[in-house]
Amino acid sequence: MRYIRILRHQHWEKQKGRFDYRSFKKLGDGISVIDKQCVEQKGGDICKHIATHYRTVTSDPIIFWDFDQKTLPAHQIKSTPMPADECHCDLVEISNEAAKKMFYEYQRKNGINGFYICDKSEGPRSLTLDDTANLGSF
Repeated sequence: MRYIRILRHQHWEKQKGRFDYRSFKKLGDGISVIDKQCVEQKGGDICKHIATHYRTVTSDPIIFWDFDQKTLPAHQIKSTPMPADECHCDLVEISNEAAKKMFYEYQRKNGINGFYICDKSEGPRSLTLDDTANLGSF
């Protein structure tokens, strides 16, 4: 199963060339994600889905991480449909420390591979280092 995690521009660490731990941190009971298969079954593309349902929590352009659940440490999936998004769920029974360790390890091994940006003319495409120039902390 694949999940989408929306990433915030301000969580990019320019000096380290990575997204910081806040990009994959619990808020309340779990880490908020979108079930990618659910979005695809509904016939939508992920960029339009995020723009429609998550405009208040993302920046323009939208950036997200598309990852396989096998990437994660031990966890449970809790379906937590929101009024506007039945594809929303939470990763639960995973500590912030385990999530942070896994997220940093993923980036250490893969760089920015697996991170995507919603390009207005192309749709979703791989995030590039050039894209990151205007992101993040100062």
